[in-house]
Amino acid sequence: LDLAHINLGVGDCAILAGAIRVFMTSLTKLNVSSTNLMRHVYVKARKLSIAFLFHGPEVGATVTYEGCPMKVSQAKDGKGNIGLVDFSGVEELANAIAASASLTCCNVLK
Repeated sequence: LDLAHINLGVGDCAILAGAIRVFMTSLTKLNVSSTNLMRHVYVKARKLSIAFLFHGPEVGATVTYEGCPMKVSQAKDGKGNIGLVDFSGVEELANAIAASASLTCCNVLK
């Protein structure tokens, strides 16, 4: 299954993970290189928590934004913005890949 260079999103990862689970015995190759498997957002620190008004969370910390756990990818800048990444789709896809007995070749490089 070659999905390289297709703009997949976090929600598409869940669908793809489900398909991998269904076709576990026949899927041997998967290419999701150069796709958009993670959601990147930049938000004002104050939208996350009043506690982050003066000091933003550390890079790598998990915060909740719009009800979704996300990792801090960029520290608070001079304008009060923080970079966040949603890895939930990638984690779900990784679990499906790990469970697949037939998948022998998988490309997930950017």
